[in-house]
Amino acid sequence: MSFIDKKMNNKFDVVVGIDFGSSGTGYAFSFNNPKEIILGYLKDQGPDVKVPTEIILDKNLNFIAFGGKCKKYIELKNKLKEGELHFQKIKMSLYHDQTTIKPQNQSTEYPLDEIISKVLKHVKEEAIKTISEKRPTINENKIKWVVTVPAIWKENQKGIMMKASEKAGLFNDCTNRANFFALEPEAASLFCSQDSAIEPKYIEPGKTFIICDLGGGTGDIVTHSKKEKDEIKEKYQANGGNFGSNEIDKKIFSLIINKIFGFEEFNSLEKKNEKIQKPYKTGFLYQQWKLLEDEIQIKKKITEDIKDDSFYLDCRIFEKFTDGKNIKDLINLYNKNCRDGWEIKLEEDNWFLTCPNKIFYDLITRQAEKISEQIEKITENIPDVESIIYVGGYCQNEILINYFKTKFNGKNIVHLKPSYPDLAVVKGAVLFGINPNIITERKAKYSIGLSVREKWDETIHGNGEKIFDEKNKCYYCNNCFNLFFEKGQTLSINDTITHHLEMSDSRYCYLGFYRSIYKKNPNLCSEDGVEKIGEDRLDLKTDFKDDERDIEVIMKFGGTYVEAECIHKKSRQRIKTNLYFDKQN
Repeated sequence: MSFIDKKMNNKFDVVVGIDFGSSGTGYAFSFNNPKEIILGYLKDQGPDVKVPTEIILDKNLNFIAFGGKCKKYIELKNKLKEGELHFQKIKMSLYHDQTTIKPQNQSTEYPLDEIISKVLKHVKEEAIKTISEKRPTINENKIKWVVTVPAIWKENQKGIMMKASEKAGLFNDCTNRANFFALEPEAASLFCSQDSAIEPKYIEPGKTFIICDLGGGTGDIVTHSKKEKDEIKEKYQANGGNFGSNEIDKKIFSLIINKIFGFEEFNSLEKKNEKIQKPYKTGFLYQQWKLLEDEIQIKKKITEDIKDDSFYLDCRIFEKFTDGKNIKDLINLYNKNCRDGWEIKLEEDNWFLTCPNKIFYDLITRQAEKISEQIEKITENIPDVESIIYVGGYCQNEILINYFKTKFNGKNIVHLKPSYPDLAVVKGAVLFGINPNIITERKAKYSIGLSVREKWDETIHGNGEKIFDEKNKCYYCNNCFNLFFEKGQTLSINDTITHHLEMSDSRYCYLGFYRSIYKKNPNLCSEDGVEKIGEDRLDLKTDFKDDERDIEVIMKFGGTYVEAECIHKKSRQRIKTNLYFDKQN
């Protein structure tokens, strides 16, 4: 028996969920049974389902190593060969709206979607091998793929991910584009509502709960209410930010390493290395930098009972880069200007820094405050929230969770069983792939509208794009925001919104779609917080008279991104627009 995606009406034999994370990536799959989800293990990567999201490629972008094998490869070779490229922090490049990425060990930029596709392709190939071992007769075209993305991602960020997935070969007759992405906190919510990870009383029908997904890169927060038949509706638009554990590492480099030595990133260190009299070999320099990064990763995992202790950083890598300044003078200068309680001591005659754990404690606490502000915004608008469920690897941080317990002592602070927090999203992605319509309602994260032309009204269009129409002998505003739906509006599965408009051109219909972050219904597409999220052109091939230029613009809901279609009423010619792409992509 095969499952059927109702929207596509295509049978699939297996669903594979790929959790592409900032820190770790893994996959899981199921043969038509939501109660039997099989965890995938990448070959020779150890006992963990999720492995580090990093990849080594050669100069032609051919695969060399992935995950934990990257570190082993560098250690085995003692350095990366000339031309070999080590990519990390891939997903956060998307969060910061970048379309290119630099490898950690070089300054040349590469297309971001190309590098992501290499990761996805490798995971895909590993998954197919594992599935084939269990079902040798499996048809690869009957595998439905689902990839996780943060709920707070913008359409252009999803667009790059979509392009990468296409390049990785994840699309076939069974992979539905409308529900290809599983929103990470939604996936976690599905897992929690259908698994024994938590007590059922927290997610009974009628209960409202918050899912707070805290990973390496982002903090992603959704508010759900469970309905009968396990269906889920969203009660408040998704929110969050760059609240992941990797931000702590970045702060250590920017507030400690950079303040003392002037190096926040390896590439700037490498550039200065080229100018000194006896430079390090590039491979050695990079290896030492990686050791320092790994050291910080380990030592940031402090607990409440050791917050008054110290940790040590081996900074011998910087010995050649002080421009003749004494290390003691650099430390003294830092201590004069640092935050209270962040003073650093220097071990005599070496480059080991003794740093107070208070640095980590303060950084984690500040991050907990930011996350709590997001949750408070939700509870102010949705007062019937009873429980806050934490998932993701970072939610296991003791300092973070203790802060939440104190802050929200009137709510149920729910933890998943050990080992479950890191698996909630990948397992939930499989559940979403099996039945994407189980999320019956979502709240719009922002307003979406179409750029249209209207007769000029100085009181409304004062700062708009003013043009004179020779035919009608009057002025028009050429960039008015025509609202389709507004921020916070409930969007039900399979809903459509249709607008009837008239083309200004006799042959071409130009479409420009925009989102508004701040205002629910702005007047102009050029206002602050309004961004283009898609554009297209319908070519009718011939000219049409004024009374034959009517069009319908239809927006369809039912997936994890919005689809749009333009239809010319007279000729019935049409064009579909992928709103996850913007002009840059």
